[in-house]
Amino acid sequence: MTAVRLHGPRDLRVDQVPHPGPPGPGDVLLRVTAIGICGSDLHSYKDGRIGDNILEAPLTLGHEFAGIVEAIGDDPMGGDFKALEPGMRVAVDPAQPCWRCEMCEHGHPNLCHHLHFCGSYPDDGSLVQWMHMPARTCFPIPDHIDDAGAALLEPLGIAVHAVDLAKIKVANSVAILGAGCIGLSILQMVKLSGAQPIYISDKFPWRLKVAEKLGGIPINCDEVDPVEAFLRATGGNGVDVAIEAAWADHSVQQCAEMVRLGGRLVIVGISEDDTLVM
Repeated sequence: MTAVRLHGPRDLRVDQVPHPGPPGPGDVLLRVTAIGICGSDLHSYKDGRIGDNILEAPLTLGHEFAGIVEAIGDDPMGGDFKALEPGMRVAVDPAQPCWRCEMCEHGHPNLCHHLHFCGSYPDDGSLVQWMHMPARTCFPIPDHIDDAGAALLEPLGIAVHAVDLAKIKVANSVAILGAGCIGLSILQMVKLSGAQPIYISDKFPWRLKVAEKLGGIPINCDEVDPVEAFLRATGGNGVDVAIEAAWADHSVQQCAEMVRLGGRLVIVGISEDDTLVM
């Protein structure tokens, strides 16, 4: 079968790899139907690493994806319980915790000491035709959500978490830096939180057009300084909440400069330089 694998920085190849075969206990065999390209995939492609996670062998990228269940492994508990059925369309959580360590037992599987994550070395991801995944990471999707929409549920989860961390209250002013997939998802979650006004900056006009349609006040950061623009719009006080989703070195510092005293700053993007001067 075909897989798209990263062999080193900027060395992406279409390879032929073995079919995964029948799923084991607790797993399902998925036929991948849609994949999103995340900013972290671009980091991996450019640098051959994400932070301390360094590529040491060919790796299949991809962690935003949807698929169709083609086969189901046995119940790992020895029974006949099956939450999924062949033919089901599913969205997939790429994180695979152990469910046994202290953090998992305390309800924090995202902080699992033994976490595996699709597309993060050494765990292959979803840029492949078929793959195994734990059944408990697969979630059936309704017919009104297409495969591409289902693949976007993973970045939507990031947006939900970011807004939860921001503790946004009704009528809070919010600035979002970056109008990519994550930034636009955050914008929609912020709007549902009752914030007003909601400013959003980016350098691409076509992104800003989408942001404006979704209820954001667009600022083109190639034309004006976003810090000056947001401070001017708030009478020099700064916004209540600033959310960084641009993944650029300078945007983290800009967020710190545009948020008011006592305000809240949420950093979502992965910048190469994490220096922050408050």
